[in-house]
Order: sequence, then structure tokens, then C-alpha cells
Amino acid sequence: MHRLFTTGRGQFAIALLVIATLLLVWMVRHVNAATPPVFTDENEGGQVFYTASRAAVFFDRDCIDLTWRLSGISEVYLNDVATVGEQTETWCLPPPGAYRGFYRDPAVAELRVRFMDGEIRRYVLPVYSMQPLVERIVVPVVLIALVVAGSLYVPSRVTKPLMRQRQLPEALQNFTVRRGYIAVGCVLLAAGILAFLIYSSTVAPAYEQTDTVADATLTTTVDPPLVFRSDGCTTLSWQTENVTALTLDDEPVPLSGEQAWCLTPRSANSILQFEITAANGESQRRTVYVAAAQPMLYYTVLPLLVLAAYFAGFVPLAWLDAPRFAQNRVLTLFYRDGRLNRLLFALFVTMNVIVISNVFRHNAALAYDAEDHFMYSIVLSEGRWPVESESNQFFAPPLVYAFPALVHTAATAVGLPECTEHQGEVGTCRVVAKAAQLQNIIAAVGITYLLVRIGGIIRPQDDLLKTHALALLAMLPVFYKTMVFHRGEPFVALFTLVITHHILIMLNKDREPCLIQDGLILGISFGLLVISRQWGVIAAAGISVWALVAIVFRGRAGLPLLRTGLVGYAVATVTGGWFYAFTQVRLGSATAFNRAPEEAAHFFARKPLDFYIGMGSGTLFEMPFRSARIAQILPILYTDLWGDYWGHFHLPGADFSVWSAAPPPQPIAYMARVNAVSLFATGVLLLGLVWGCTELYRWLRWRDESAAPFALMQTVILVSLAGYLWFLIGYPHSVGDTIKAAYILQVYPLLAAVWGAFLLRLRHWNGWLYGGVCLLLVFTALHNLPMVFTQYTGQGM
Repeated sequence: MHRLFTTGRGQFAIALLVIATLLLVWMVRHVNAATPPVFTDENEGGQVFYTASRAAVFFDRDCIDLTWRLSGISEVYLNDVATVGEQTETWCLPPPGAYRGFYRDPAVAELRVRFMDGEIRRYVLPVYSMQPLVERIVVPVVLIALVVAGSLYVPSRVTKPLMRQRQLPEALQNFTVRRGYIAVGCVLLAAGILAFLIYSSTVAPAYEQTDTVADATLTTTVDPPLVFRSDGCTTLSWQTENVTALTLDDEPVPLSGEQAWCLTPRSANSILQFEITAANGESQRRTVYVAAAQPMLYYTVLPLLVLAAYFAGFVPLAWLDAPRFAQNRVLTLFYRDGRLNRLLFALFVTMNVIVISNVFRHNAALAYDAEDHFMYSIVLSEGRWPVESESNQFFAPPLVYAFPALVHTAATAVGLPECTEHQGEVGTCRVVAKAAQLQNIIAAVGITYLLVRIGGIIRPQDDLLKTHALALLAMLPVFYKTMVFHRGEPFVALFTLVITHHILIMLNKDREPCLIQDGLILGISFGLLVISRQWGVIAAAGISVWALVAIVFRGRAGLPLLRTGLVGYAVATVTGGWFYAFTQVRLGSATAFNRAPEEAAHFFARKPLDFYIGMGSGTLFEMPFRSARIAQILPILYTDLWGDYWGHFHLPGADFSVWSAAPPPQPIAYMARVNAVSLFATGVLLLGLVWGCTELYRWLRWRDESAAPFALMQTVILVSLAGYLWFLIGYPHSVGDTIKAAYILQVYPLLAAVWGAFLLRLRHWNGWLYGGVCLLLVFTALHNLPMVFTQYTGQGM
């Protein structure tokens, strides 16, 4: 029994059992002590009181008591069943099969009341069941703990065959070495053709769409919905029944008709918007989607064909193997033994070419809070800080607004008219907006380059970690999406990697820290990190926590690191800390934000339970878009990581009303398929995150220096995620509008490095399994390839 308490695996199993026990205790307390909401309402003499005995139950089919007392009303319904005005009724949760998705959202007890004046109001009581939590969290945790604990007592003759390395057959290894590049080229060639065929088959067939509002019907036909050129035209026809008025993009049109519709030049798609008005006065908006094949062909298929030719050897690149390139200090990390690593170099170039292409093609006006970020730069160019009435980003650090402000000042100095409002004077405003986007190219090149350098420091014996980390980051559409926005997150990620890279250099035992040089590099980097965006403070906190523990572990040998760190923090206070001191004076709080914190009985009660554990009621694979209005962390972050939940990149949200119009079905169908296909990659990513936690534990428990780099990255990842969760819980939101994957961009490069190291460990353990996982990841990346290119390329900023 002593093994259970004295070994790392045993302690891990005990920790899991403690976590499961704490979860069960919390559930019992939540079921027995939770106070349900009480609705009290009045309307012209009518009064409503509605409550429940409990807000949560333990089992799916448990029952609660609903109580209501109503007066001055004409009708009342409980879940669409007519009832009386005063009653206490036992109500049982419907069976789990009545809910969509693989996770049960709260059951809803809805009281619908019609007052004497005809007004209808709804009062919704969500009732949570703890059973799914037990089945999907507690039981797996307990099973893992039992398996881990049981592994301590399994005879070695059983475990040895399981732990034996399984490499690929020698003939297959030789083939992959000799013909690997040709194989990669053939795969990319097939993928290019397949991607275009899938895209065409998804959008091309003419379709008929019928929309209903009350008793009014609109039938729309688009033939064809896919045109070749980005300024091509299609035929749009429509028929209506019981419609009193109809508009197309806010222009009145006949109730039945046909017309040619042409895309805006340079655009990848167009979303038309009908507004239907029924006889009862109710009106709603409906959308129609028209796409162009040319951008898809140019920016997805042709790059794949070029890469296929490159890897297959049809593009002569022998000159890149010249000694002057292999010995260059900047380029040497792409070479091994004087020869260019084609795959690594292609990944690096391709990722940055995509970013550059997106930056030049994407309309700068289509971004998160685009107007507020733009106006911050305009006000800053006047030599003053913006106030809340001018920009709701008035609290933000100034680093990413300085360059556009200088561009605006220079533009007006040479005679261009002043830009005084978002999307104002076309020439000047476009120059300023593009300048804000162009600076992200520096961040993208820096992030990808530093990630390669970090991989080389951790694993200098080969290029595998470099290639894996860069390839895994290249899979994430959120990386490319964030680079076209005028925001500080790209530079938070950049300076996080700068600091991580320099700390890894300092960890080399053969290198003595230089007090002044290293202190200045760290201090300036930390200062720029915290004035890029407030997320930089959280990343800096994660690095600092790890650094303090590392210094304590080293004892007297850690004193040079401590002195260098103190110099760095002194420099950081000067280069970045001034902003927070100034914000304290200017706004009364160093952590000022454009929303007041929520008030609640305790911190975690500020949000409902489904905010933390809800899975979107099936919307992940049906409506992966903001019109689903789910306001839950996991489904929004997942969709925004792999897709475009907020509609600023793949599906332009500016072309239609946010909530009053459903998005068109074709791009939504593809985005839903992206969510489904990406489940495997997400599972591997989570396994990599768990493996990173085991490396962090190994470093903390055994002080293993080989685990120190991954412990550093894992600490920054965990602290960043915890800080972001604190932000989401602490501040209000209406529909989850603060839940954006771009806000934690600094996590993804570090996670890609940890993820890549996990795959290498898998390769060491089982070559066949590693090969299968890599093939599935490649398939996922190719299927999701259109998601990394902006689809909003029309005229504008």
C-alpha cells in the first residue's frame, strides 16, 4: 500500500480521487442548498409570482415543485399546457433524449402569461441535472485514478510488452526518407483538387429556399449560387404569399420578381438580405448566399499545387542549399548539415504568406470593435488619450495604436485630408486602417520564427520539434484570423515568445547570465508585453511564477538569475508599468474596463452553471455561429478556435443584421462540418495539454531540468487560461461577446510546442500509432484549409 503514497503515479491517483470527491460534495451542496430564481412582475394591475423548490436535481428524471400565484391575467400556460392562476405542481424533468447534443443542457420550466391588455410575457426557470456531470466527469476521473493506481501493482512481465517501442518497418522508414517529399507533394496535389471539388459541390447546386414569417412565405431561387469570377453575376428570383412589403438590401422590390445579382469586385462572397413584412405587421430578415470560386481557387487550391510541385522536386531550389544561406545567423535554423529542411521552410513561408495575403485583402472595418480601435489611433494622433465617448477601448494600452497614429499624422502632414471618423475620408482612413493591419505581419513573422528557434533550443539533435510545433500552429484558423484585426493580442503572443526564448537561452548551464544585457532584454520585453494588451500582464504573471520557483530550486546557483530578473523588472516598470500607474491616476483604477464588474453572492455565482459546463445544445454541429446565442464558454471557444463564431473572417457578419437574420445555410453547413472534423485534433490537443501537466509535475516533484522548458510553457498556458476565466466570470456580457479565442492568442504557440513534444513522445512509443495520428491531423488541416483565408475581400477599408 505504501506505493500508493510514495510514488508519483500513486499520488496522482489520490489527487484524482480527491478531485472527484470534491466535485461530488459540491454537487450535493448545490442540489440541496441552491436557491432558485423567484420571478415577481406587474403589468397594469396584473401580478406574477413564480418560483421553484430547487434549481438543481441529482438525477435526470427527478422532480421539483413549481409554485405560482397570478392575478389580473387572462391565460397562463406551463410549458405550453394550459393551467390555472394559482397552484403548486410537481414537475419532473423530461427524459434526456428530448435534448439535442451529447450533453444535457438545463431543463426549462416556462410559464407563459397573457395579461388583460393582451401582452404576453415568459418566465423561464432553468433546472440543472447533476447526473451528466457524474457520468462525464466524475466517473471518468475515478476510472483513470483506479487504472493509474492499479498500474502500480501490475507485474512487470505484463507491462514490458506494452512499453516496448514499435517503430515502422525498416523498408517503410527508408521509403519515407527517400520518397517522403514526393509523397507529400502527391498528397497536397490530391488535396488541392479535392478541396475545390468539395467546395464546389457544397455551394454550386442551384437551390430553392423557403422562409416563413407568421402566415407570410418567401421562396427564393438562386441559379447558380456559385459563380467563377469575384465580380460575376447570378440570377435571383423570388415568389411571395401573404407578404405586404418586401425589401432587398433595404431597397423596396416587387413581391414577385427576378433580377441579375452581381458580386462586389474583389469579393469572395455576397450575402443578400430580404426583409419580409407579414399582414400582421411582423417583419423579419432572411439571407441568401452567393459565392465566387475564383478566390477559393487562387488562395487555397493554387498554393497547394505550388507546394506539391515544390515537394515533388519540380521547382528547382538547389540554390537554397548554398553555404551563404546555411551559415546565415537568421536562416541557419532551417538547415541541418548544410541542407535546407524543405518541410520546415515551406511551413514557415506559407504561414506568413497567408497572413500577408489576408492582411492586404481583408476589410479592416470588419473586426472585433473595429471602430473603437480605429478611433483610439485617431485620437492618439492628436496627442491625447481617448475618453469613453470617443472609444470604448479608452482603457487599453497604447502600443498597437502608436504606429497608425504616426501614419495618420504623417498623412495629414503631406496634405491628405484628416480622417475624423471610422470609414470617413476614404484615402486617409484606408491608409491608417491598413497600417494598423500591416504591423501584425511583424508579429506573425516573429511568432513563427521564435517558435522554430524555441524548438531548436529544446531539441537540438533534430528538426522534429520545430516542424511539429510550426505545423500544429498552422492548423489553427484563429492564428490567421487574429492577424487581420487591429488588436494587441498578436504582440502579446510575440513578446511572450521573446521572453520564453530568452529564458530558455539563460537556462543553459554553460552560459552565465549577463546582468545588464539580459536584464535589459527581459525588462524591455516585459514592458512591451504589458503595454500591448492587458492579457500581457497575465502572461507575465505566469512567467514570473515559474521563474521564482526555478530560482528557489537552484538555491545559491540561482542568485545570478535572481539579480538579472530584478534588473529586468526594474526596466519593465519604466517601459511598461508607467501606463498602469497613469491609468490609476486617469481612470481611478489600474484595471479599468469598459464594463463594471458583476455583483453576486460569491464569485462563481456571477454566471449560471451552464456558462461553465454547457455544450451548446447541439449548436456545435448545427449552428456554429453567433446567431445561436448560446453564451457558454466551451462551445464558443471551440467554434472560434477552429471556425468563425463571430462572423468576421469566413462568414462576414457586417453584411447582415446580427440577430434578426439567420445566416445562409451553405457556409454554416461547412463550418458545422469543420467543428465535427476538428474533434479528433482537439482530443489530441487536450492529451498534449495533459502531458504538459505531467511534465510540469515532473519538474516540480523531481526538479528534472529536462522538463523545465515544458514546465515554463505549461505554467504560462495554465495561468493565462485561469486569468481569462477570471475575466469572463467577473464581467457581464449579454450573449457571450467577451468569449473570443483571439483573446488568449499567446497560449496557442506555446500549446503547439507542448502538443508537438507530445506527438514526438508518441512517436518514440509507437510508430504506427504516431503515423495514424499524423495522417488524421493532416486530413483535418486540409479539410479546414478554407478557414485560414479571409472571405471578406470586398471594397472598403
